[in-house]
Amino acid sequence: MTPWPVSESATTPWPVSVSATTPRPVSVSATTPRPVSVSATTPRPVSVSATTPWPVSVSATTPWPLSVSATTPRPVSVSATTPRPVSVSATTPRPVSVSATTPRPVSVSATTPRPLSLSATTPRPVSVSATTPRPVSVSATTPWPVSVSATTP
Repeated sequence: MTPWPVSESATTPWPVSVSATTPRPVSVSATTPRPVSVSATTPRPVSVSATTPWPVSVSATTPWPLSVSATTPRPVSVSATTPRPVSVSATTPRPVSVSATTPRPVSVSATTPRPLSLSATTPRPVSVSATTPRPVSVSATTPWPVSVSATTP
């Protein structure tokens, strides 16, 4: 939850894959009065993974910008394997923008035996965009409901 912009971007000439396979919650949190910037520039693969039978929760509360970016000529893969639901949400009075610019495929997938819910509630615009000369595929495989929603004026 943040009164300022939260931006997530990736610029890479190689594939960027984000996946989650989970039977329990995953949560990450940061509370800061100044900007938090996470970036990676690398000519080799960067892989981030988490395997846990306990809840992991992801959230951000900040009165200043929070930006996450990656620039790499090799694949970047982020994955999580957990035995409970994964819920991603954002509530903000300012814009939230998610973008990807890549000359190679970007694939986002989720496989879970429990609900996966993605939601955004904001009084300002929410923009999701992708600019790529290759396919962008978004998929979800689950024996339980998957709900994606946005509530915005």
